[in-house]
Amino acid sequence: MDPGLRVVVTGAAAYTVCGLGKEAFWSRLRGGIGANDDLQGEVSPRTPPPETLLGHRRRIKTDHPLAMRLLAAIKHDLGQFLEELTAEEREHVGVALGSAYAHLGSYFAYYQTGTERGYQFVNPRHFPSTLPNFFAVEVNDAYSLWGSSTTIGSGLAAGLEAIGYAAASIKQGQETAMLAGGLDEVNDFNQHLLEATRLRSASGLVRPFATDRDGTVPGEAVAVLLLQSEQSARASQRKPLAEVCGTASAKRVFWDSPSAQRKAVEAIGCVLESAGAKPSDIDAVFPSVSGTIQGDEFERELLWKVFGERLESVLVVPVKHIAGECFAASGPLQCLAAVCAVAFSSQGPLLGIRLARNGAKPQWAEQISPVSTALVYSAGYDGTFSVLAVRRYAA
Repeated sequence: MDPGLRVVVTGAAAYTVCGLGKEAFWSRLRGGIGANDDLQGEVSPRTPPPETLLGHRRRIKTDHPLAMRLLAAIKHDLGQFLEELTAEEREHVGVALGSAYAHLGSYFAYYQTGTERGYQFVNPRHFPSTLPNFFAVEVNDAYSLWGSSTTIGSGLAAGLEAIGYAAASIKQGQETAMLAGGLDEVNDFNQHLLEATRLRSASGLVRPFATDRDGTVPGEAVAVLLLQSEQSARASQRKPLAEVCGTASAKRVFWDSPSAQRKAVEAIGCVLESAGAKPSDIDAVFPSVSGTIQGDEFERELLWKVFGERLESVLVVPVKHIAGECFAASGPLQCLAAVCAVAFSSQGPLLGIRLARNGAKPQWAEQISPVSTALVYSAGYDGTFSVLAVRRYAA
């Protein structure tokens, strides 16, 4: 691994309840417009089919709904870069995607048809989508990318861990560029899980850190970042939006575990050390807070342990009141928001939360000053934890 090699973010793609493209998500988040009106106790609504928005299906060969959204997002935001790659460049562009539940709907449907009617009645075209690595392979195939094709299945933090994995692959010289992020769908399994664990909001509203919060709402999303080595970005003449300056993960960080806070604080400390930064250097935090009673309290406590009294001056920017609980896609959505904040916050104020020490009602506030360094973490109900830092790129 070359310690002097810098990994930069030069693009991003998204498909969320806000619509197709990263701009739709970022403009809604920056404006502070919540999706609660769209999430009234139900699955977040879906936008029109990707082929309608794209006008053609040249890059979309699958009929799997989530795969179609993944390819539509990449085509919309990153298609020009990928289509202009030379054959030699394609050999060193890889894909790393994280997911918790994305293949389960297809798997259960395939299994149910096979067991109830007989496997001779199962459409063989549907079998590939039952496999966890289906989505990464679809991207590789759509753009003839001959680099690595990796699926991270570690749980709710899988999407953010995929970005960390991709950054490490570039630093180790294995690839010059990586498409990295996460995607997830709403299906019977994760809806039942949220209800059985009483994490689902009865009101249908996601209220991060609020005193009257009552749970979360499931959502679907795709979020992918384009990571490149600094040299690759120069060669392709793509302007870096931000630099990935540290990543780390921890396991068994369950909200009610006595060691959870310690493990999470240590992981954040590792990232800050890798970035050569102190907690006082962080301008904004993009947490995984989702409106659950126990989870939000865990994160509030964690942030106070990391930042102390300074937390009141750090902007905390949730995203799940906009997009819902998107499982393994949430971390990459948070990371996309952090990259946009670092790259574009000078263009206007950013709306977030100020947390008070005494447990008082959190206050929404605008931050006028630009964000230089941002911290992103994913802390799931499954005990997975991943953290990443991005900073403004300086040549």
